[in-house]
Amino acid sequence: MMISETILRRYIREIFLEASRVGMPAGELSKPKSKYGRPDRFEILLLKIQEEDWFTISLEKEHVVDGEAWPEQIARVIILKDDPHNQEIIAKIKSLVSISGKDQSEREEGARELQAMVAQQKIKVQIMDGLGGFGFIDRLGQIIKTGKDDLDPHEKHGFKRQGKGGSLSLGIISEKRVVEDINLALQGAGAFSTDLPPSHPLTVVLLDENGKNNITLNKVTSAAAAGTQKKGGVTSKSDVDITYDGGSSDISISMKMINAGHWLSADSFFLHISQFIDALLTSGVNTDDGRKAFLEPDGEFVKMVVEDSNGNRSDATFTLPDDALGPNFMQHATFGSGENKADVILKGDYWADEPVGDWDPLTKTLTISGGIYKSLEELKEGDLPKFIITGSKDRKKSYISPPPAEGDSGASPALDSESSGLPKLQTVRGLRFQVVIASRVSKAVMLDWTGIGHHIDSGPLLKGAQLPEALIRQFVREMLLLGSAK
Repeated sequence: MMISETILRRYIREIFLEASRVGMPAGELSKPKSKYGRPDRFEILLLKIQEEDWFTISLEKEHVVDGEAWPEQIARVIILKDDPHNQEIIAKIKSLVSISGKDQSEREEGARELQAMVAQQKIKVQIMDGLGGFGFIDRLGQIIKTGKDDLDPHEKHGFKRQGKGGSLSLGIISEKRVVEDINLALQGAGAFSTDLPPSHPLTVVLLDENGKNNITLNKVTSAAAAGTQKKGGVTSKSDVDITYDGGSSDISISMKMINAGHWLSADSFFLHISQFIDALLTSGVNTDDGRKAFLEPDGEFVKMVVEDSNGNRSDATFTLPDDALGPNFMQHATFGSGENKADVILKGDYWADEPVGDWDPLTKTLTISGGIYKSLEELKEGDLPKFIITGSKDRKKSYISPPPAEGDSGASPALDSESSGLPKLQTVRGLRFQVVIASRVSKAVMLDWTGIGHHIDSGPLLKGAQLPEALIRQFVREMLLLGSAK
């Protein structure tokens, strides 16, 4: 089956439209001011309210129904600063503005509290488009993250200053700082002044706060951001590559923020958990505490529930056994695999404006302190990678039904005889599949592995020639997103 160029173009267009219309979830809103161009978003939010500046909000994202594209519905609104309904939320925003940009954990927690308040109380707004009148914002994600290149003509203030490319995340800023400071130290420039000549070799010491994995790199010649480079067809898990021994050796470093909660966005592997999804939607799945887990219809979405012996159901989040995608998947999720895996993980926050490490001008040595890990076994218990299935109403994912038979590697999925031999695919809305740190799944319900069947190998599940048109968009999205994901 051939996919027409017109369809491919339409899918790719939709993907880029969605990528450029990111709203304002709590994690985005809490990011502090950066010298690289991002304003303090708490301050901008309050300023826009106080000055009655426009907010552009998304009522419904661009979507496709029965092959027909429907454009995104947006509206321009003003948050009513004097309306009694909004006073508690505005007071909360004022309190968030006072939190220092260096207290990122407190900022994120405050943003989550604000997000919960908005969901419960809603924000009253004056609608300036169409028939006008009044309405309510029921989630922060409705606010479109505008910047100088995409501000509405009536808007004065934007949440970003770099246009549709978006402002840099704190993680990316940390990576840039490490690279920039090592290269400045090579030159003996800026904060790294020294009386030694530029030809004197630079030593970089990665000082392990755990006291186990101190790494000394002699005769360092350069540092570079790994970006999305590939080796052997595998995207680098590394963030920073340092060349040393006068250029004959290199080390690949995967950097993690102190409060980082993710190891890998696993949505691209959603098809591989078809057994679980199919069972959750039909017969249910046993849990390790003796209950039964289900996916329960919730309008056009599904929600995760567990049922006790008395038939009582309650909301839940699910986690899977570590070997659900094969024995080596967690190693891949954490360090990468193939020729492009990371040698070490460096955990720390290096986004502040100060130098990233301690400088000794007498020996031309830069010492960067942080948590250093060379294997899964060295990670702290709360930082170990774990699967989690959570709710996410903006995600529509495909799974195979019925799933491959027990013992099937997944290379030849169940076929639908009514669709000319193509895989029979179903869709589910409202789920997200991730690999996160263990502390984030402490309250998640473990799905019992027994009775579901063997794991599906995490190799290619469907060959290109078998792909129905409905999957092209999903696969293109994953190639684009995973190409830049770490």
